[in-house]
Amino acid sequence: MVAPDGAVRWVRDRIQVVRDNSGRPLRLDGCLADITEQWQARRRSGGARSGSGRWSRRAARGFCCSTPAGLIRYASPAVRVISGSTRPALSARPGWTLVHPDDRPAVARVLAQVLANPGESVPWTGRWVTDGGRVQVVETSECNRLDDPSVRAVVVNYRDVTERERAVEAMARQHALLGGLFASLRA
Repeated sequence: MVAPDGAVRWVRDRIQVVRDNSGRPLRLDGCLADITEQWQARRRSGGARSGSGRWSRRAARGFCCSTPAGLIRYASPAVRVISGSTRPALSARPGWTLVHPDDRPAVARVLAQVLANPGESVPWTGRWVTDGGRVQVVETSECNRLDDPSVRAVVVNYRDVTERERAVEAMARQHALLGGLFASLRA
């Protein structure tokens, strides 16, 4: 997070939905903890791989706030790492322009679900295309906070999970290869 004085602070957040007796979401309760000192200690110890882009990609989590129509009003600083865009270029841009064309119908369904269920987090995993044309897999959690006077937006938390998805695909290929090998040995 960027503090009002411009200092960058690392935070960990936890959030939960509080419901009324009928199960309808009332509000989101959460806790934000400043973990800047722990993060800096990890970085100094080499645990964060400070000289590698791998840490930057792994740490790239961001959020944006949009209108009900999907127009981005605010994008967190991590958006540059994830989308390849600068924040000013991203603000006032429809969020669906980041989404891979084949995944846009799914995003439209997710947005409809988010708008119909205020306070509920709706997950989605799909592909984004960076401004440089690179396809990434992102995991999102979207929540309609339009009724909350302190937010008045659809909040989208996201992170780049491209490396994880590639590892899962590689493991599936290895599993299929080994399965075929074992099957041929039994014959």
